[in-house]
Amino acid sequence: MASVITLPLVRGRRRGRGAAAPPAASARRVLGWAAAGVLSALAIWGGARAWEALSNPHRFPIRQVQVSGNFRYLDPARLKSALAGVVGGSFFAVDVRAVRAAALALPWVQSAAVRREWPGTLVVRVVERVPFARWGADALVTAAGTVFRPRRIPPLPALPELHGPAGTEALVLRRYRSYGALLAAHGLRLVRVDLDARRSWSLGLAGGVRLLLGRADPTARLARFLSVYPAAFAGRVGDIDAVDLRYTNGFAVRWKRPAADRKRG
Repeated sequence: MASVITLPLVRGRRRGRGAAAPPAASARRVLGWAAAGVLSALAIWGGARAWEALSNPHRFPIRQVQVSGNFRYLDPARLKSALAGVVGGSFFAVDVRAVRAAALALPWVQSAAVRREWPGTLVVRVVERVPFARWGADALVTAAGTVFRPRRIPPLPALPELHGPAGTEALVLRRYRSYGALLAAHGLRLVRVDLDARRSWSLGLAGGVRLLLGRADPTARLARFLSVYPAAFAGRVGDIDAVDLRYTNGFAVRWKRPAADRKRG
């Protein structure tokens, strides 16, 4: 504050190319600078005092945090608990960016918006992630290919299972969609897609049938299977354990053992 007052006076009087300014004019100029400095200092002091009053949590407390959104998997109570550590200070001084970041840190939260509502409410609007498929053993993936890992995954039997190395989420998801459409056209439902570390593909169908596609031309190999499916396998899918399509000009079928064989074994 003192530096603001004295700053204009440090330079002293400036001399022009002509005669020195009259003493009276110079005095008026110095007084004007001093008055401006005092007014600036008072404004800063007043602003500081005003902010001190506004940021006092006893005068303007946040009385409640109101969380809104359509929740299916996210517990609003857990969200409020996560926000409790960052909702501090007064209604005017609360860090809304920190509150938003705390909400986004929860795996089930896709997006969050925070706003103040007078006189003492903090409104947090949350959009929940919608799982599209399981990813690996401990994660879920959205339709956009975002992988997230909730602390606990609820029972989701209708979701397909996708597996692949880190960084292949978008690729596996695309293959699930394209292969699923091809299979659905023949009345078959795709429930699992696996891409292993060697980039070898395999598919799982409803009912337990596995299609081993391998690394080279997996799409062409699936098309080969579907081209003979109506004549060779229609009505017998329940008897198939696996179809190995990793051959150049054909495939091998592993059939399930008949019920009598299973009893003897």
